[in-house]
Amino acid sequence: LLALTPMLGAAQSAEAATIRAMQITEDAIILAFDGVVEKASAFNLINPQRIAIDIGGARPGTQGSSGGLIPASRLGQFNPQTARVVLDLARPAIIAAGAFAADGRSLTLSLKPVDASRFAAAAQAASAQAVGSVARARGEQSDGD
Repeated sequence: LLALTPMLGAAQSAEAATIRAMQITEDAIILAFDGVVEKASAFNLINPQRIAIDIGGARPGTQGSSGGLIPASRLGQFNPQTARVVLDLARPAIIAAGAFAADGRSLTLSLKPVDASRFAAAAQAASAQAVGSVARARGEQSDGD
């Protein structure tokens, strides 16, 4: 599970930023926003192999794109405060690194091809963490704690 938070000195606007562009290269995804985003996290999904990116303080505003390891992508509104970008994968890959621009108006994620077992392990870790988060939210302790 990859979580990113921009390092910004100014207060962030309460109004959601719109994803205005998505560029996909052989080994990176670049998302551009019309305002400052709050945070982002990413996780792997299996059957079929995908990467999901949740962007706090954002809403979809552009069409999906493709290129490199990504034959197709789509954007949607996960909840009122979070946009979700789903990347279909041509072969197993994980997000190796990610960084917001200094102004918080773009996010660059580096992709790294991996074998199927490494991809499955990353997806399993994200699933276990999500279950732990739900349990903690209800005041219970999960096996992962």
